[in-house]
Amino acid sequence: MMKSARLATAEVLPSIGILLAGRLRSWREQHDIPIKHAAAKLGVSPATWDHWEKCRRFPSMDDLNLLAQYLCLPPCLLLCPHHLYSHCGYCRKKIGRGKHKK
Repeated sequence: MMKSARLATAEVLPSIGILLAGRLRSWREQHDIPIKHAAAKLGVSPATWDHWEKCRRFPSMDDLNLLAQYLCLPPCLLLCPHHLYSHCGYCRKKIGRGKHKK
């Protein structure tokens, strides 16, 4: 099965790309996980993860869902600039479930 094409960040709202990039880097650094390990867990190259963190590329919808699962976060938290995820029905059900495994 072919993966969805990754979109250039310029094709989506730039502020969301910057927000996602910062959250990915912050999460990875807080958990002391090297890019190559995080990328391997998701099945992408380290260069792809690096592009996400540097806001050069934006993950596909499939990759966003995988990122949310890997980070044990609701998908809307990755993209919501106001952290209003508590208002999302999906997030109210899922928040706090699961633990991150290195």
